[in-house]
Amino acid sequence: EAVNNEHAFRLLHEGSVDIIAGVMVTLERDIREPTTGGRFAFTNPYFHNNDAIYNGRGVREGVDLNLCLATREDDIQWSKYVYWIVEATFFAEQNDISVDISNEMPIVNLFGKELARMFRDEILAVGNYGDIYRRNVQKYVPRQGRNLLNRNSNPGPQLYALPGLLEV
Repeated sequence: EAVNNEHAFRLLHEGSVDIIAGVMVTLERDIREPTTGGRFAFTNPYFHNNDAIYNGRGVREGVDLNLCLATREDDIQWSKYVYWIVEATFFAEQNDISVDISNEMPIVNLFGKELARMFRDEILAVGNYGDIYRRNVQKYVPRQGRNLLNRNSNPGPQLYALPGLLEV
């Protein structure tokens, strides 16, 4: 188990783990992670927390906390697989697809015929993003703000600027 994010990125970089969860994607980390100098692939954020966090010097940090899964960028197929698994939970929620109607998820050939039902099987096993959130997070952090992006009554592009990109 990693003791902090820096340790987690080192473990991922050296290949001791295949994926890390609960890390924040930033523009810097997307280009070159500073602890390892390595390159990593990130999913879209699966959790947002807009609460300000102050460090010991009184400086505001982590204002736009977004939590993602990270994989090694050089493992392209695994990184894409993880990315699409996360995206499928968002898609299912946007389209009101849950466990009981998981067969409404699309059949895909992203990873070959053997995994054509991957999205249907995933939603059958764990449900959509909202289902997962309710089971695991809702009692600790009520769902609000950006965590409701998938429930937009007027769906369209979900634009999200990485933290650090728009700071002046």
